[in-house]
Amino acid sequence: MELAGFDLTETLNTLTEMISAWGLKGVGAIAMLIIGMTVAKMVRGSIQCGLGRTKLDPTLIPFLSGMVY
Repeated sequence: MELAGFDLTETLNTLTEMISAWGLKGVGAIAMLIIGMTVAKMVRGSIQCGLGRTKLDPTLIPFLSGMVY
């Protein structure tokens, strides 16, 4: 099907090829982002807990744990 010099079939085929080529990479990138953020939150919580047991100024604990995150 062609509309004023625009081949719809060719465009759909190209789009399908692009989605199949880049789709898994995009899903993998999103999964890595979610996993990374989860691990960073766990590390930040551990840092906050560990620093909470020290004689460190309480205002520094959120700052330092935020820097680690």
